[in-house]
This record gives sequence, structure tokens and C-alpha cells, in this order.
Amino acid sequence: MLTTTLTEIKKHKPCEDGWEKLLKGLGDEYDQEAPLPLERILEISGIDDALWVLRAVEGHDNAIRLYVCYCARYSLDIFEREPPDDKSLRQAIKTEERLAHGKATNEELDAAWAAVRDAAWAAVRDAAGIAAGAAARIVLGAAVRDAAWDAAWAAARDDLQKEFIRLCRLEGEYGEVKG
Repeated sequence: MLTTTLTEIKKHKPCEDGWEKLLKGLGDEYDQEAPLPLERILEISGIDDALWVLRAVEGHDNAIRLYVCYCARYSLDIFEREPPDDKSLRQAIKTEERLAHGKATNEELDAAWAAVRDAAWAAVRDAAGIAAGAAARIVLGAAVRDAAWDAAWAAARDDLQKEFIRLCRLEGEYGEVKG
């Protein structure tokens, strides 16, 4: 089970509102050094704050790395849309997973992420050239896209939260990695 402590969380300078919400949810008597399950933080504070608290968890770097890869897959469709044959992000995610299982090196990971950065900058340069013509289409389609985005994001958040619980419990692949 993934745990941290209030002392560890405080070291990472949480936002005031999130910190107060967590303390209120735990009650006045909660020991600052007692192991605090991340699932409890999820119940009190929600997925956004629970994800933020991952930085205060020690000893499960590879399990957390695998969860981050799981989350990153949600952006693949968007990233690979332009240009459609760019698979650099997909490769970087696979390299992260291989590293978590001890089958890749940090050098391979650095090279994979450098390819993602290069592709992203190329996309930014290309987008700048067509931005003016796209602006009208963006404004016209914004309402439809916003409704679709809200529905898609709600479904994704539910899925990511369920997977976060698996991570917290070190179930499945999260319990099979070392470190």
C-alpha cells in the first residue's frame, strides 16, 4: 500500500487550500509521522491532490513511473494527430515502462524524450504558420468541443482514479516492480 506522512507532504510545500482540506478531513488528532495511505488522501482531497502527493511517496518510483505511463497514454491520440506518423511519445512511454522493469537505460530514456521534444517543437513551428486560418474554426467549434471535452475528461478522470487505486494498493503490475 502506498503511504506517506503529513511531514513528508509538508516538505513539498502543498497549496494552502489543499493542505487545510486534508488536515480537516483527517481530524485534529492525526499524528504528523503516522503512515497516511494515499487512498485516504484520495477520499478526502480528490484525484488532483492525490496525484500531487505522489511526490511525497518514497520507495515506489517504478510503480509510480508505470502509473504515469498509463496516464500519458491518454494524450497519445492528440500528440500523434499531427503529424500522424510521429510515434515518439509512444516510444518514450514504452521506454519509461522498460526502465521501470530494468530493461532500458537512463540514456535510452533521455534519447526517447529528446525525440518527443524535437517533435513537439516541430509541431509548434508548423502550427504557427497555420494559426490565423485555424482561429475562426476554433471559435466556431469551441462549444461543441467543450461539451465533448467535458464528457471525455469525466470518463478519463474516472478511469485514472480507478487505476490510481490499483497503484495505491500495489495491485497487478504495480506490485511486480522493484524500487
